[in-house]
Amino acid sequence: MLKNLTIILFISFAAIGFSAESSKENKKTKIELRNRKCRPLTLIGEIDAYYLVPSCELNITFPESEGWANLFVSTVSGESVLKDRFHTSFEFKKYIGIPEEPWKIEITTTGGGDYEGWLIL
Repeated sequence: MLKNLTIILFISFAAIGFSAESSKENKKTKIELRNRKCRPLTLIGEIDAYYLVPSCELNITFPESEGWANLFVSTVSGESVLKDRFHTSFEFKKYIGIPEEPWKIEITTTGGGDYEGWLIL
């Protein structure tokens, strides 16, 4: 009897732990980055940019390298949230916190790219 009760409790706690783990999955919020100026005739494709909830992580991947990039994230009022520099040959991942209002994302690259987008949850 005690053995059966122990097994039932173990299975119950395992099921609870499994459902808690599956609810921790990250949800992607897509960020559309648009070019702010005319580019050369080459089209590199769409930049893959998104925000992950609940990890509060900004992810940016360029389809082709454009050299070094300066990233500036700010609030609607212009207050700086994040300034960073990364190379566009690699995926950029960074914890940026939870936006309570829309955040503006600006990226300029040494290859001539000038992008802008909004993170709105």
